[in-house]
Amino acid sequence: MLAALPLALLLALTGCGTSGDGGSGRSGDHVASAGGSTAEGDGNESGEPLSEDETYEKLLEFAQCLRDKGLAVEDPAPGEGIQVQVEGDPTQADAAMQACDHLAPPPPAGSDAGEEREDMLAYAQCMRDNGVEKFADPKPGEGISIGPEVLDDPDFSGAEEACDEILGGDRATNKSDG
Repeated sequence: MLAALPLALLLALTGCGTSGDGGSGRSGDHVASAGGSTAEGDGNESGEPLSEDETYEKLLEFAQCLRDKGLAVEDPAPGEGIQVQVEGDPTQADAAMQACDHLAPPPPAGSDAGEEREDMLAYAQCMRDNGVEKFADPKPGEGISIGPEVLDDPDFSGAEEACDEILGGDRATNKSDG
């Protein structure tokens, strides 16, 4: 199982999730989001945080890497994140995310990871309160990870819709195969 990609890049890079069937009517479609490394010293070669332009360039490189690994990924618009539509086996997305994670930009300077974590904890609790008992809290430094046992829960779509506002209307989640 691929752990959810780091929380810190869930800023403008969020905007992912699935309604179980991705709104397509086909089960097995999933959407994954991407996050960058949160290690100390992330930024440009001078050690400074990346500029908006540098962050965007890194996102373009990340998107290309994901395409090279077989995922359908459009280039993000400046200031927005990457969305990946995965049809079928989510392990392909997991492998691509792992292979390309080094290209994902780090979190922006001044991002409030603590507030984002609180929002994700509230989202996880909301999902459980709405019938998805196996929805786990995110681990510190990571985003929300959703395995098939959660995606297959019959209450998932309704709970996701009920809880969507907690994450600002964007679902900061990563789907996983286990």
